[in-house]
Amino acid sequence: MIRVIFDARFITPERTGVGRVTESLLLRLLKDPQDTEIHVMHNDGLSEHLLGEHPVQVTTMFDSHPGGDIHRNIVLRKIISERNLDLFFSPAFYSIQRGRHIPQVVLIHDLAVFDQPGSENPAFRLYLRQMIQSSVRNATILTTPSEFVRTQLINRFNLDGDAVKAIHLGVDPEFGKYNDERAQYLREHYCL
Repeated sequence: MIRVIFDARFITPERTGVGRVTESLLLRLLKDPQDTEIHVMHNDGLSEHLLGEHPVQVTTMFDSHPGGDIHRNIVLRKIISERNLDLFFSPAFYSIQRGRHIPQVVLIHDLAVFDQPGSENPAFRLYLRQMIQSSVRNATILTTPSEFVRTQLINRFNLDGDAVKAIHLGVDPEFGKYNDERAQYLREHYCL
């Protein structure tokens, strides 16, 4: 059995795309763990159904600040050692800095903070760039949701292609519901 610490801190009440992906991945892993023991790392306020059987609460006074990351890394190393964990999985760009003592899989959704400088406020853009660069250095495997982002990551950071895997995201079952009447209404309403 593999014991995984899953970083669920990006599941927040203000759902972003990253938060939705994180929640979907976590729900799937908790529903069907297949020889995997999931330890859910979270902040305050995560719904009970997302905590699983092995929650790990790791909070800092300043959660989106490099100082908070330093503290979190110290605490994480202790938790990983105490729980004898095998793998750190981050579905949102964050790795354990200087964390080569445990294999890490990190999902990089995009490189907008490099390619579209106006997409974030300057302080957060700098922070996010540093976190992505740290993940590139520390992750055992980097994953991306598309071949396009994989190629961007390889080219920007001069990476070996074998260290970056494009794993396409699934489709929420909500999008599988289809109704002929509703579809016809939308076609007519939008002149499709």
